[in-house]
Amino acid sequence: MPDKPSIAVLAFTNMSGDPEQEYFSDGIADDIVTELSRSRSLFVIARNSSFTYKSLSGMIALPCLAFAASAGWTQATSMRVPSG
Repeated sequence: MPDKPSIAVLAFTNMSGDPEQEYFSDGIADDIVTELSRSRSLFVIARNSSFTYKSLSGMIALPCLAFAASAGWTQATSMRVPSG
């Protein structure tokens, strides 16, 4: 267990209705993980670990991931991309 606060970023839920936008929502989560990882004061759970829970709904995935990865904080997110 790390001696600093730990955080896990779950994949964003693509609410646009367009399956082709999935790459965009995954990219946003990747960017957040990358930026948080630059902080020496945080232990960031790897993307591969947190994206394991992508298929679960946010309210189910949060406690599962927090327990499995020993994350102190988790955040469920979603996004919509305007069509057109």
